Amino acid sequence: MQNNLTKWNWKSNPFILTIDPKLFTGYEEQVSAIMNHIDNKHKVALLTGNTGSGKTSMLKWLEYNIRENVFYVSKPPSNPDMFVDIVLDAFPLTFWEKILKKKPNLHNLPKYMNKKLKGNHLVFLLDETHETNKDVLEWLRVTIDQIDNVSLIMAGLPALETMLKERLETLDQRITNRISLTSLTRDDTKDLIKKRIESVGGIGIKPFTESAIDKIYHRTGGFPREVLKQCDKLIS
Repeated sequence: MQNNLTKWNWKSNPFILTIDPKLFTGYEEQVSAIMNHIDNKHKVALLTGNTGSGKTSMLKWLEYNIRENVFYVSKPPSNPDMFVDIVLDAFPLTFWEKILKKKPNLHNLPKYMNKKLKGNHLVFLLDETHETNKDVLEWLRVTIDQIDNVSLIMAGLPALETMLKERLETLDQRITNRISLTSLTRDDTKDLIKKRIESVGGIGIKPFTESAIDKIYHRTGGFPREVLKQCDKLIS
């Protein structure tokens, strides 16, 4: 492997399974739908896709590009009370709030967040939402209703949508946009490979050829994680 990296003038292996928002590729229609959701300040969007389709990469791309008043949670807590500490990490107590022991609790957390936001729009990105439970999601529904200016984007496996429809109809009814990630196109697959190679000092898609890109796309179906794994095998 090291000989190959030197031969191609790569600083490192570009196909390691790491998430870099600057290298996010494709899904233009889905990105546009999410950005419209945020720009219009709608409350709740659902982002679903199979494992390896790029949900986390898209959320991290949003976090990187929105930057201001964006709140990313990599995994929902197992019980609602844990949201207090998660929120305090993003919106810490002031010196005087600490002195006066003004730490919020679960019941007044929306009021605390409204005070911190001062009317600004908050984009709340919740990843791996399919791993949480009904109590957490029900609390989340109530809380989102009480925060003045927030857009929640819940990401998870396709089973999440079924769970919401069957067990949390009140939350499901609040979803304004439903966005599904399927797979990259052939051109997007090429662009992903190109961006990865150029990020470590390479040129274009070298050492791959257009024919190799066709085969990679055919074997992986355009799933981003599988594309990276296939490329890693080919350069080993």
